[in-house]
Amino acid sequence: MKRIASFLALCLSVSCLTACSPQAIQEAIEQQRQESTQQTGEQDTVTPSNESTVEESVEEPANEGSTTDVSDSELTTEEPEVDEPDRSFGTGSTGKIDESITSVYVSDEILDELNSLETDFTKVTWGVIYTPGELDHLVVSCTPYMDGSSCYLIVALTNLYDEDITVSADAVCLGEDDQEIGDFTVFDEAIRPQSTVIHNVYCSDFPSGAIHWNTISLENVYEESAYWEADWAVTTDSDGYYQVDYTIYNENTDIEPDYVWTLALDENGYVRGYAYSYDPTSGREISGTAPFYKDSFDETVTDIAFFANPIVAD
Repeated sequence: MKRIASFLALCLSVSCLTACSPQAIQEAIEQQRQESTQQTGEQDTVTPSNESTVEESVEEPANEGSTTDVSDSELTTEEPEVDEPDRSFGTGSTGKIDESITSVYVSDEILDELNSLETDFTKVTWGVIYTPGELDHLVVSCTPYMDGSSCYLIVALTNLYDEDITVSADAVCLGEDDQEIGDFTVFDEAIRPQSTVIHNVYCSDFPSGAIHWNTISLENVYEESAYWEADWAVTTDSDGYYQVDYTIYNENTDIEPDYVWTLALDENGYVRGYAYSYDPTSGREISGTAPFYKDSFDETVTDIAFFANPIVAD
């Protein structure tokens, strides 16, 4: 069974700032690779409950610097059969960032704001959290995951400014010995205050966690982000593949959801799967499906982290 505990402490590369990965991390990465190579194909599965729902929302931004406790998500789960273990998607506490697990390179003020987010951000066990260069209220968070023998890096961008921002960037993911193993570009419009957007980057080898940002900047904001709430449920399609059915809505104005991202998490908050949906339609209540395209995961999945950043429809 694969674990991602090797992603506990990570090197960081931002502009000209670099730090080398410790020997212990290199050994852990090598162990991860060996475990992936030796994978027998036996996989843990999840029995989803079609009646499992959760409500998530991105609230109107609070005054900057204020902190609140993060409440647990409300979730109802169908009772399992008597002769079967309960392996349905259950509730996951949003909790707090554990600095003994996550390498944190942000101020105490920023860390407090992250811990007070009323989103699914702190459901995820991130490997590294930092602010790139002088963009001290744009938070970059990374965590890897394996899909079979393929390596990926989840890169999350969280806006802790008090207004919408548009982020433009060009970056390279680095592996052991700082070799380039993946690249991606960013143009995320009107990221709402306290919202997180997700990028899923394929890597040719297991990522060290270091990202070299060739460019990263805040651009003019031409769109307007929208308040949103969502209901979701884990189901399977006609072929038995897992998917997240969701409805995202705003009672007061038409919105365009564009991208919706979901991360399948194990009981420790590590990412075990990624699914997304893109919907350019508009309305006050929009339903969609984010498919995982798989009928099993490498390890037991216990929760979903759900992210969205809709804009106000024209």
